[in-house]
Amino acid sequence: MALVLAYLDQRIEVPESESAPETKRLDEVTVKIAELMTAYRAGEISGSLVFPSIQELEAEQKMLQSQVTRQVRKAKQVTSAAQVADAAAQPEAGDSRGALRRDSYRTGRWFT
Repeated sequence: MALVLAYLDQRIEVPESESAPETKRLDEVTVKIAELMTAYRAGEISGSLVFPSIQELEAEQKMLQSQVTRQVRKAKQVTSAAQVADAAAQPEAGDSRGALRRDSYRTGRWFT
């Protein structure tokens, strides 16, 4: 068990990217799970040591994946909201009827 814990404390070199620390750690955890399964299949480590460690890594992996997903969704929402605001601020050329319709909804007076 000490061998597995010592292995899990090691850092794995992941190619540098401009991503969040959670993404880097998620990549490390995924690699460690694969390496532990490879060692188990090769008979280097017993299942009683490997599977509890893999369960811990999978729990961490799930948590990290949800954090990364939230960050991506938040970034998309910010981008989408900015795009909507930009589009609303810049009416298209020749859109006078559309502007009248928007004003009609706002004021309650209808023009055709």
